[in-house]
Amino acid sequence: MSLFGFFRSEDTPFAYHLAGSIYPRQHCEPWNHKRVHRVYRLMGLNLPRRTKRRVPARERQPLIVPPEPDRMWPMDLMHDTLACGKSFRTLNVFDEGVREVLAIEVDGSLPAGAWKRVARVKTVP
Repeated sequence: MSLFGFFRSEDTPFAYHLAGSIYPRQHCEPWNHKRVHRVYRLMGLNLPRRTKRRVPARERQPLIVPPEPDRMWPMDLMHDTLACGKSFRTLNVFDEGVREVLAIEVDGSLPAGAWKRVARVKTVP
């Protein structure tokens, strides 16, 4: 089958991909992807490029900070490495109302129950 005949027989938008990579390898055809691209353009079969889909703009809302203490306690896990190459992790618990640190737990590896040790310092709101 000739290259022109292949494009005429295939009525799919993926004919270029089939003729350029899959079909020649399976059927030992003498054309390569560069020749397929040239013929595809000459026949005017190239499809327009897809444009990017725009994500609609979201409405900005101010962050809500509670004015009283012991209302919201966010936890933050941090990871860092010392100069000698040893790594450590910290579990930080903050009070959003008064912006103070309630507890910092530092360890080489913090297990899943590390928040229980921190919760002993103060009662959870």
